[in-house]
Amino acid sequence: MKKRFLAKPIQFSDMFRKFSLGLLLSAVFILSLMYFYTLFVHFAHASDETIVTSPSPEILDRVRDAVLQFQLGTSPEHFGNLKDNADAVVRDKLCGDDGSGGSEGCTAKKNPVYVGHDDQTEDATSLPVQSEQPEQESKGKIFVSDDSSRVYYFFSFSMPAESLQQAVRNIYELRRQEKNVVMVIRGFVKNDMQATVMAFEKLKRESGIDSDLPVDIDPPLWEQHGITKVPVIVSTSKRGTGKITGDVGIPYALSRFDAEVEDYGTVGHTYEIAEEDLLKVIASKQPMIEEKLRQRMETLQEEMYVLKKHDGQYGKAVEDRAYYIDPSMVLTDDVYDHEGKVLFAKGSVFNPTDHVSLGRYIIIDGKDVKQVRLALAGDYRKVMIISGDLAKLATTHRKQFWFVPDDILRRLQIRRVPVVFEQEGKYIRVTEKAI
Repeated sequence: MKKRFLAKPIQFSDMFRKFSLGLLLSAVFILSLMYFYTLFVHFAHASDETIVTSPSPEILDRVRDAVLQFQLGTSPEHFGNLKDNADAVVRDKLCGDDGSGGSEGCTAKKNPVYVGHDDQTEDATSLPVQSEQPEQESKGKIFVSDDSSRVYYFFSFSMPAESLQQAVRNIYELRRQEKNVVMVIRGFVKNDMQATVMAFEKLKRESGIDSDLPVDIDPPLWEQHGITKVPVIVSTSKRGTGKITGDVGIPYALSRFDAEVEDYGTVGHTYEIAEEDLLKVIASKQPMIEEKLRQRMETLQEEMYVLKKHDGQYGKAVEDRAYYIDPSMVLTDDVYDHEGKVLFAKGSVFNPTDHVSLGRYIIIDGKDVKQVRLALAGDYRKVMIISGDLAKLATTHRKQFWFVPDDILRRLQIRRVPVVFEQEGKYIRVTEKAI
């Protein structure tokens, strides 16, 4: 509510200022007319020629138009232009349309004003053109921008290199002028994305362009505009959709669209489209892709349960041999219980055999039938394998098998299999078994 209350005085003040300036300029016009009326009467009495002393309809119309502009809410920056227009009206009547009169101030030249994309000019005495679109000034011309407009350049790498290079340069310049121009291709070069990227980078390099240009791969857009040959230039805007087929150049096509938006048909050389429709390529390869994925999933499932990384690293035990491993370790950090109390302090020596019973384990080569039989014949907490198909072993023998952890192989210094390890006092006894 506070913002609305504050906005009302500002709006009233702006309206009052415009109304006052309108009255002031109207008074200037009337006084000017009265002055020239008196001057013309004096000339009429001084000569035998008949001079029209009443204001012409053209002057009255322009005065009414000027006042109407204030009623329509003319922006403040146009007030100065209105006064200049009034002076120009009077000067035209004194000096003549060609400015050849001898009165002072008749040497002023008329300045043409360009509006939009037209090449037609209006007298400098014309009122400023109002538009809802923002105006952009460039090289003395005023272009009315249209955010909804877009130009598509449909192309293929089957086109001559010179044509493609010229198109890239034209699009680069148009985008520098903030024109919404996009290059559109139907699919990948040779159905290869990397080949497409390399082809376009080469095209930019040969065109002398070192900045990015947007390129869309949009098969539905090709179908929407019914494109069967290239190049095709399509312009879409509030005025409608224009289309030109043929190698005529983008500037020429835009000039035709400025004159009239329509389908001009084929007006230049055309070329076949080398790239296949990307969506159709994907659709045609879908069954093959699904089959490869299915095969890959089966392979992954098989490999998931097969251990191969230790193949060739461990020999076969040729005699029974036992050795002992001290599992004690020096703690590098404090060990806490569930209540946050320190069970074992940092730096203390910890031996797991003082607190748990390790049990009896065997490590075998799962691909060796004799080693598998040895493991099945014994009473072991776990049977671990360094190689073989875990799922196949479990299915065949109705017993669970495990992959051996790398840390156990390292800490127990395993070199040959089969090997049994178990707790003996404060040590771990490791026994290689010959079969």
